[in-house]
Amino acid sequence: RLGFRVKIFERAPTLEEIGAGITIPPNARRGLVYLGLDEAVRAVAFHPREGAFKDYYTGETLERTTINAEADTGPDPTNPESIAGTLQMHRADLQDILAAAVSAHDACAIETNRECTGLSLGGGDVTLRFADGSQYAADAVIGCDGNQSAVRKALHGTDQLDFLGYGAWRGLIPTESLAPQLIEPDTASYIGTGKHFVRYFVRGGELVNYVAFTKTPGWKEEGWTVRSSIPELMAQFGDATEEIIRVIEKTTPSACFKWALVGREPLARWTRGHATLLGDAAHPMLPFLGQGAAMAIEDAVVLARAFELENDIPAALQRYEAARIERTRLVTLGARYNGTRLHGRVDDSMSDAAKEYSETKVAGYDPARVTI
Repeated sequence: RLGFRVKIFERAPTLEEIGAGITIPPNARRGLVYLGLDEAVRAVAFHPREGAFKDYYTGETLERTTINAEADTGPDPTNPESIAGTLQMHRADLQDILAAAVSAHDACAIETNRECTGLSLGGGDVTLRFADGSQYAADAVIGCDGNQSAVRKALHGTDQLDFLGYGAWRGLIPTESLAPQLIEPDTASYIGTGKHFVRYFVRGGELVNYVAFTKTPGWKEEGWTVRSSIPELMAQFGDATEEIIRVIEKTTPSACFKWALVGREPLARWTRGHATLLGDAAHPMLPFLGQGAAMAIEDAVVLARAFELENDIPAALQRYEAARIERTRLVTLGARYNGTRLHGRVDDSMSDAAKEYSETKVAGYDPARVTI
């Protein structure tokens, strides 16, 4: 949209439905407004009215919160720290919107089945290498290739991939198959000792998405597409309140997956010359603030603004990094700290670093207006 020619190299053979629910908090929505995509997202997302924290074992409501007083008020301009404007949607729906917007500007921009295996930095360009033996020379490379990023490895070497002590399961359920009292209010987080269960609507309310977490020493199997089953879920979460049990029992078997939560320590820098990192490749984080995808959206908006402000590519990438590295580091630490709270074991050693980055504090950021 700003006039730069962009190529997107996607390792998957096709763009297909993967993952499940995703939260779009107010800070990410401000980024979608900048990109001109908020209306399309709003049309397919669910607009949560209320949320609750509940006891994992009894189902007792511990705290109730208004999220959106109306069907969709958008981010609250009078209270930027408010969570008003939060949306919930299926990742595949967001991917479809993004891919359509990119293709509308350049039908050849997205190339699938293109797995990057490394890169070479030249004096004024970057050469990408792919698994099929081909190469591609570019003026700049942005590594958005996830937690096991080949671009990150090429730029910064092999740093330690840490298993962060949590196993996770996700599932999808047609809303019509659940009794209304099981999904009231429309968003809920159940807190137990070493257990945490979150459920909310996606696809405009047609489906219920849930993610269930447990402290799991030793299991390190990463990836979004590791199959699980209802019996396996019941073995892990059979001690939960009846509300959770009934939801798990209605899980669509083909939409039941598991993975281990892994991460890396925040990098001191992302950029070398004409190459940098974005999203999970730069700052993988636990999901306990609901901000992982939001950080990638923020990154993208700030990166675009940096290219708009600078004619020199390394200067633009350094401006982007300087604007983003401290915020993402602290949100990463905040998510780790919140994970200990949600699992009933507060890690006081992390509290000083994380205390300024509560959910509401994070929500006030505007990637389209922040000084860069």
